[in-house]
Amino acid sequence: IVAAIALQEGLTSRNHCYYCGGFRIINGVRINCSRRSGHGSQSLLNGLKNSCNCVFMDLVAKIGLNKFYWYLDQLGFTSAYGLDYPGETSAVLMPQSLVTAADLARMGFGQTIAISALQLVNATCSIINGGTLMQPHLVKAMYKPNGEEVYKKLPTALNRVFDEHVTQAINQMLLEVVSTGGGKYARIDGYNIAGKTGTAQKYENGAIAK
Repeated sequence: IVAAIALQEGLTSRNHCYYCGGFRIINGVRINCSRRSGHGSQSLLNGLKNSCNCVFMDLVAKIGLNKFYWYLDQLGFTSAYGLDYPGETSAVLMPQSLVTAADLARMGFGQTIAISALQLVNATCSIINGGTLMQPHLVKAMYKPNGEEVYKKLPTALNRVFDEHVTQAINQMLLEVVSTGGGKYARIDGYNIAGKTGTAQKYENGAIAK
């Protein structure tokens, strides 16, 4: 998502280079990369393939807080989609006025923000389907026992978020995540598979496990 926003805003490119020494110091706060020893010099593509926190901390800093929150709104994270099923939830976002530079840096690689699985799927789909955020639904149609259709859900576009050239660039990079990057175990010969790996921190007794 952050890579797509940065590409949309013209702040980066596939081969733009970044440096990862294993951490960033943001306003006196040390924020580690998933690889403590660092990834060294790498392109945006390799940063995506390596799940490099430092690359995405740099990107979200360039995007800036106001623009980043604007995109979160455009992607539907600040409200419900209107799902045709009860129980839909919104994202858990910090009030924008309270977000520090360190908070924003962590949001760049997926921390200090909580979204539902539906929101993650729908936002990702908007990036890879040509740039349009669609209204998700679980029921496509309903029929009477005699086969008569009594309900049909037509595709409904909510927002045009990304340009097509951005989605094409992201799609190609996600293909390479699986073909040669961290997602290589998802590769299946004869198929073009795109994907993105994820990392998480495990908490034990209220503290991050080392």
